[in-house]
Amino acid sequence: MTIADIVVWIHVSAGIAWIGAALAFVLAAIAMERGSAERREFFVRAAKPIGMIGLAGAITIVITGISNLWFAGRARNFNFGSQFVAVLSVKIVLYLAMCLALIGIIRARIRMNAALRIDDTAAFDHESARISSLWAATAIMGAVALGAGLWLAGS
Repeated sequence: MTIADIVVWIHVSAGIAWIGAALAFVLAAIAMERGSAERREFFVRAAKPIGMIGLAGAITIVITGISNLWFAGRARNFNFGSQFVAVLSVKIVLYLAMCLALIGIIRARIRMNAALRIDDTAAFDHESARISSLWAATAIMGAVALGAGLWLAGS
């Protein structure tokens, strides 16, 4: 196994961790009754750790992604075909959108915690719904990005 292979596996693992955490969060939130104490406790306890998994994944993906591009470029004398560039462009746009969603999640979590401190149930529910929606969008975009990554790996 070469260093390039190791970097690819780290890249894929970071993506799977980020997407898996997003999906697990959404599925758990869906399973709980909206407005219940159980759901509120879940959001209070799980939102920050899941966000940290997303942040770690985002940082790892950008570092390993640049490394993977460099390894792929060396193997091809930096002569990338138009399909490769197009698929890579889609992956980059998806990554940026996922990072924007992650920023939105972090900001919504801050507002959610502020609503909790002042006992504003409506604001808490609004921000928790926003968090769930952004994690769902992240999971979908991440799944598409993983599919595009499989195509790149095969080209």
